[in-house]
Amino acid sequence: MEDREELKAQRLQLEREREELKLLERTLKEREESIKREREVVLNEVELMLKLKEALRLEKEELNEMEVLKKEREMLLREKEELKKEREELEEGKVELKKQMEAFRIEKIRFWKEDCENQKKESEEDEDALGVDIREKSLQSIPVYTRRPKRVLKPSVYKCSPFISISAVQTTPSNAANDEKQREFPTSPIPLQAMIDPLRVISQDELHELESWANANKESPEFRWFKTIWEKNAWVDSVAIDKYVDFLERRHRSFPLLYTKDCKFCPTYFLPCIGMQMSTLRIYRDVGSDDSRLLFKGLEKLSPISIVKPHEGQKAMWQHEEAYVPVNHANSHWYLMVIHPRDREIIILDSLYSRALNRYRQHIDLIKEALPILFYATGDRATLEGNAWTVREDTSIPKQTNGYDCGIFVMKYIDILCSNHILTGRDLRPFTSSFRESIAYDCLSELKI
Repeated sequence: MEDREELKAQRLQLEREREELKLLERTLKEREESIKREREVVLNEVELMLKLKEALRLEKEELNEMEVLKKEREMLLREKEELKKEREELEEGKVELKKQMEAFRIEKIRFWKEDCENQKKESEEDEDALGVDIREKSLQSIPVYTRRPKRVLKPSVYKCSPFISISAVQTTPSNAANDEKQREFPTSPIPLQAMIDPLRVISQDELHELESWANANKESPEFRWFKTIWEKNAWVDSVAIDKYVDFLERRHRSFPLLYTKDCKFCPTYFLPCIGMQMSTLRIYRDVGSDDSRLLFKGLEKLSPISIVKPHEGQKAMWQHEEAYVPVNHANSHWYLMVIHPRDREIIILDSLYSRALNRYRQHIDLIKEALPILFYATGDRATLEGNAWTVREDTSIPKQTNGYDCGIFVMKYIDILCSNHILTGRDLRPFTSSFRESIAYDCLSELKI
């Protein structure tokens, strides 16, 4: 009995110990979970601290950048203020210069008026004694700037189209009587359209003739401008363009049945001469009295007047349907002005650039101001009171594909337009390689005259 009670007591004790162990295990688990939670909290706090540290570093960099930008902005503001002051000084100087120029122009007009009045008074006093015309005498006293006399060329022995090969011309046996006369236009099987085709490619015989002449005349004065057309990749100079324009004008006058377009050919120095003599033209425009007629008669031989006015057997520039003016821009690029005097219109043809109206604004303003004065002085009395001039750019013309053929394209534009061919929208790329050869051959026929 005692043993049973003892066992029972031991069992109870063991159960109590087991419960204590379970309680201890539960306590340890809770402790582990608490430690784990504390560890996670610590890790989160560490991660947060790292993020805060990175954010502080970025904020510091931003502050440094803002300081730099602030300094740059202050520097730019100071520079802007300085530029503003300089601009104001330039504007003041510009206004002062305009005032001085206006005073000088008024003084110049007054001087010309007084000079004309003095000449008229002197002429009236000496009229009875000398018995000469007052107007003629006053004209003799005004200085006249004359052009160099144009070289007189001998007539060609071949009166034929320049687009026909010389070998195709039918000639008669040479004798003294026939050599003095120009031979009549030959009967050729070539169609009329082919004879005046500006895109005709020269033959091998003509090319050989060109090469022979170039090799034999490398030391001649003519070869200096001829080589700018003949040599590949060469820049065409003003003398070469003037020679070709002279050739086209001579061809136009020689064959009026083939070339029926009513056009005027202007040299390359037309616009530069207008620029140099614009002050004199403005005086004529501003005086506006009978004295101005007397003054202007002494200036009739100025280069722009001599180009615009009618010559013997020809019309004035303002009476033609079209006028072609080759223009050089900044001594680096050629373009063409096509003027329609009757419609008061100017068309810009540029083989390289687009949007050329702003690029050539100075040239356009100069020609728009000068043409009414020149036309009025040479007989077109309604020009100064007529419609305003309009300017436009033709962007659908063929363009060059390199940086040195601008002069060649200007010459070919004139050739195509004066031959009554269409230029707008044409594709000239298959023919551009032969432009220099055909132009050189035409100039060679001019040199043989």
